[in-house]
Amino acid sequence: MSSAGSAITLHSNATRHYGSAATGSRTVFGYAQTVAGDAVPRGQTSLFEQAGCRRIWIERIDESGTPAPGLVELLDCVRPGDTLVLWRFCHLGSTAGRREVLMSRLSRRGVDIDVVEPCPADCRCRLPPP
Repeated sequence: MSSAGSAITLHSNATRHYGSAATGSRTVFGYAQTVAGDAVPRGQTSLFEQAGCRRIWIERIDESGTPAPGLVELLDCVRPGDTLVLWRFCHLGSTAGRREVLMSRLSRRGVDIDVVEPCPADCRCRLPPP
């Protein structure tokens, strides 16, 4: 296990179906992060399931800003027409620049993004860089 964190697949209730968005085939994936040592907030997995997520990544990360291995794995899984459900927008990247790059990349690939919970006022995505 790396010091950057570990990806934990908490829920996988279906086999991955590959297909084009034109045929209506799509998969919904969920992704959230917790700080190393913190428990997974109650209700996250059930909200992801209610959103139709077929596979959910809950990733424990440290504060170093090291790329999250679970997010990298997830980004390799999504296909055109899929939906990525984020617990919070800031979970897409540790900096505004990284989030912007990933949003652009996902948009070009035809991946929709939904966000479950707005970020609080003191969230890292709202704070100026150090």
